[in-house]
Amino acid sequence: VLQLGYNKMTNLTEGMLRGLGRIQCLFLQHNLIEVIASNAFWECPSLSSLDLSSNKLARLDPSTFTVLNRLQVCELAGNPFHCGCDLFTFLTWLEAFNNVTHTYDRLQCETPVEMNGYPLLSPLPGHGKNARYTLLSMCRDGVIIPGMTSQTPDQDGSGMGLDNPDQGLYPQPTISSTADPTYNNQISMKLETVSLYSASLLVQIPRPYSKMYILSQYNQSFVADVKPLKLKRETLTLEKLKPHTNYTYCVASASKTQRYNHTCLFFTTRALGSEDPQANPSTTTHYIMTILGCLFGMVIVLGVVYYCLRRRRILEEKKKAISVKKTILEM
Repeated sequence: VLQLGYNKMTNLTEGMLRGLGRIQCLFLQHNLIEVIASNAFWECPSLSSLDLSSNKLARLDPSTFTVLNRLQVCELAGNPFHCGCDLFTFLTWLEAFNNVTHTYDRLQCETPVEMNGYPLLSPLPGHGKNARYTLLSMCRDGVIIPGMTSQTPDQDGSGMGLDNPDQGLYPQPTISSTADPTYNNQISMKLETVSLYSASLLVQIPRPYSKMYILSQYNQSFVADVKPLKLKRETLTLEKLKPHTNYTYCVASASKTQRYNHTCLFFTTRALGSEDPQANPSTTTHYIMTILGCLFGMVIVLGVVYYCLRRRRILEEKKKAISVKKTILEM
C-alpha cells in the first residue's frame, strides 16, 4: 500500500512508479494531477485498487488502465471531466469495467457548459441522461459530427473559453504533441532534436498577446515556468538536461486568475553510448596523485631550507664560540 494523497503532484509519467511491481493499493487522492501518461502504470501489474479522486483530470486515455489486469477499484470522483468526443473511448472502457465500489453516480461532466452536471455513466446503463449516450449520437471515431458541438465557443482562439468564471475552465489535456483539433487556431509542440544534455522544441501558438502563453515544465510534484512565448512560431532550446531522463513540457495560457494547459509533450533524453565521451575513471586518481606530489615537493623544499638555515646557525655559533675563546686568552 502506498499513500500519496494530499500532496501537490501535478502529473504521472513513465518511470515515476518504477520499482513498485508488487504494489496493490495506490492512493493519489486530493492532489493536482491533470496529466497521466498512458504508460504511467506499466510497472505496476499487481495494482488492484487505485484512487485518483479529487484531482484535476479532464481527459483520460483508456489504454492507461488496460495493462492493469487485476484492477478492481478505480476511484475517479471529484475530477473536472470534459465530456468531449476524445473522452468517449474512455467512457466505453469505464462502462465495461466492473468497478467494485459502483460509484458511477459520483462521476460528472464539468465542461462543456451544455453538459455540466451530466453523469458520465448512469447507475444503470441506458437509464436517464448520461455523457456516454449523449456523445454516442454526437461523435464518430473521436470526431464531432458536423453540425454538433461538444464545447463552448472559443472567441479569442486561446482555448480558455469565456472569462466568465461561472462557465468554468476548459480541462487539461493529456500528454500529446498535437493541439486539440476543436481549437480554431492550432497550438502545437514538436520535438525537433534531443541529445544527452539538450533538446529543441518547435512551438506554435495562435495569438501571442491575446493571452499570456508560457512554456512550463512538469516534474513529478511541481511545475516550473520555463519562459513566456512571444512569437507565433519559435524554436526553443532546452539546456542542462540530464541523460536518459523523462521530461514533460506544456504550453499554458493565463487569463485573469485562470490557467490552462493546452498541449503537452513528453520525451526522454538520450542515454550515454559507447561513442559518447565519458569521464576517465583514472582522472580523480590523477588529480589526487598530482596534489600529493606537489605537497611532497613542498615538504622537500621546506626541509632543504630548514637544513640550510640550521647549518648556517651552527656555523655562526661556532664562530662566536671561537671569538669568545680568543678574547678570554687575550685577557
